[in-house]
Amino acid sequence: MFIDLNIHSFECSEFNFELELVEIRRVYTCEELSEFAKINAMSWDPIDVNVLDFYEQNQELFLEENCPLRFYLGFADGIPIVTCEASYDKDTVGFYNICTRQEFRKRGYASHILKCAL
Repeated sequence: MFIDLNIHSFECSEFNFELELVEIRRVYTCEELSEFAKINAMSWDPIDVNVLDFYEQNQELFLEENCPLRFYLGFADGIPIVTCEASYDKDTVGFYNICTRQEFRKRGYASHILKCAL
């Protein structure tokens, strides 16, 4: 999928989801990155420990201020429930690892975190 961000913008009215109170935050700490990794690892059954290891081994790089990757966590009632990884450069943005905890799926959280990352 390709969207030219120079000519397209998203309005809140395009997302008509009845969301519980959700807070989207950029990941800045090792603890937040660990939560991000857990949600991604839970997308597999059983949990993929390689995903946990990958983020732990690279946390210093991923949390550098000039890293082109940005990680986002969405919270409902203080519980991390949805993730989005964005790769930014001068002209494009790529979204990866958009994952929602199984018990929170089909409620629009993934769409909401994508909108916020844009």
